[in-house]
Amino acid sequence: MVDARDLKSLGALPCAGSIPALGTFFFNELEIAHVCDQALGFFAFITTLRGVYQMDLLKGIKSRRSVRVFHKKVPSKKVIQECLESATWAPNPTNQQPWEFIVVTGERLKGISEIIVETFPQRMREMDPYHGIPKACEERKNETFEQLFTAAKRAGIDSKNLFQKNLTFYGAPVAIFFITYKAAHTLYRHSTVAALQNFLLAAHAKGLGTCWLSSVAACQDEIKAFLELSGEKEIVDGVALGYPVKDSPFNTIARKRVPVKEVIRWMGF
Repeated sequence: MVDARDLKSLGALPCAGSIPALGTFFFNELEIAHVCDQALGFFAFITTLRGVYQMDLLKGIKSRRSVRVFHKKVPSKKVIQECLESATWAPNPTNQQPWEFIVVTGERLKGISEIIVETFPQRMREMDPYHGIPKACEERKNETFEQLFTAAKRAGIDSKNLFQKNLTFYGAPVAIFFITYKAAHTLYRHSTVAALQNFLLAAHAKGLGTCWLSSVAACQDEIKAFLELSGEKEIVDGVALGYPVKDSPFNTIARKRVPVKEVIRWMGF
């Protein structure tokens, strides 16, 4: 946020803070021209600020990444709450805001990790999420796994332990659980996923690292019991949260996307 008193030092408005209120004073033509010139300078400055903000937002979207190695330091409740406040501004049907967030650390988080370690392998045997996926998606998945195994080798980690780390929030000091109401439709889930994305971006903007973990939803019956959630609620997913070890091989994996032209269909243009 920019204080109006600072505009003069930025050179955008030479007499910032000194423009008399229109309607209070009478001006001659020269004075009116001077005031209008200052006003135009101010609006140009605001337009520039908006452009800078937009660029920062787009940069943040593209630079956000999944983090898999964290420092032990626990982010403050204040910082976490600010990120979750951003989550609440996600789009949702008729402003119903059908979400709830549960923030867990310490022994409680350890208990949930133990539940996932015990339960997830059986869930994978019951429902393999990689069975029958489209060929293009499978190729990209295999490429990602190869990158992770290469990073594990560079970090001196056995590839078998990599899977275990996924089930224990990659050692992050905090986990956030995104909760919504059970419903016959999917609108509440969609809304809560939008809130989750807002949270990921807000955390990234504050220098925090995150990793969205689908293993949580796969074990949700057991985790719901642990969190004492009512029957009308369901867990959409969980997110590992903490300060990233920036130079870790896991946190520097090259990222890429399919060229957007390949996934767009234009109609009526």
